[in-house]
Amino acid sequence: MRDHHSDKKLLKRAAKLEKELAAKNHELEVEAALEKVRTVALGMHRPDDLLDVCKVLFKQLLSIGFVEIRNAMINIHDDADKSFINYDYSDQLGKSTNHLTYSIHPLIEKQIKKIRSTSDAFSETYFTGKDLTQWKKFRKRIGEKDDPRLKNNKGLYYYLYSIGTGSIGISTFGAISNEKKAVLKRFSSVFQLSYQRYVDITNAEAQAREAKIEAALEKVRSRSLAMYDSSELKEVVAVLFQKLQELEFEVDKGAAVVMTYSPGSRDHIQWIADVGQAYAIPFFVAYTDHPIPADLLNARMGGLDFFSRLYTPRKKITISDTFLKILLTGKCRYMSDK
Repeated sequence: MRDHHSDKKLLKRAAKLEKELAAKNHELEVEAALEKVRTVALGMHRPDDLLDVCKVLFKQLLSIGFVEIRNAMINIHDDADKSFINYDYSDQLGKSTNHLTYSIHPLIEKQIKKIRSTSDAFSETYFTGKDLTQWKKFRKRIGEKDDPRLKNNKGLYYYLYSIGTGSIGISTFGAISNEKKAVLKRFSSVFQLSYQRYVDITNAEAQAREAKIEAALEKVRSRSLAMYDSSELKEVVAVLFQKLQELEFEVDKGAAVVMTYSPGSRDHIQWIADVGQAYAIPFFVAYTDHPIPADLLNARMGGLDFFSRLYTPRKKITISDTFLKILLTGKCRYMSDK
């Protein structure tokens, strides 16, 4: 005769072992998912790579049971500018980036204040009923992609963890359990460590570039101070052109130019360094009533330290035609022709 008490104990023990095995398997799945997020985060080279982190975070959370997930997001804050960049991803809408201000919505302002309060802060926000209707209108107003999934859902939840310079988290169509919040926090911790490495690298690169810029400036400065005659400007402009190339400016598609004006005259001399030239070529240019030289003259007369403007291809063609005409009339000539 079988011992029913023993059978019951065996079934209970088997159920316990099965539960423990399921928990261990889930933990292995979580660890594997964490490693995939870590790998992508460590491979970052530029800010837009944060979208790839959002993508892998979304897919990995989905794979370990976050069936409520709507999207994964990373916000990077700029306190000085009171703004932040929102990077997010979902399989349905793909990658998306939005640059928003802290004050664009009272709830966002409150959310950011909470996230920025401590280095390990957590923010949980949800919308239902009229609040959700207003939130949908707000999303449309700021240019976010239309999400058809919101039409048939009665709630929208946001879970964000601080990463120091911003936050990382998800939005969902339903509330998530405390266990899932704990898992999400593990993902935020993994990303924060990887992101800090990225920040350190980019800061080091920025410092190295700044040093390279300073060295280039010193070369131009030294050659300028060594001039004894205006004709030596051709060498200064050549050095300027070379250093801009070294700093990876796209001067191979243009030129480096120094323009000198005589007091009381709108005419000028251009010293132009171009690709393949040992020294800059100077030539005299009489003033002509065209938007481009007029803009340059007005910027100079206005005492502007910096002037930048984008001209249409049509205007560039018309200035080329204008220069050709004044060249043919002798109002534009190479200095060596004098």
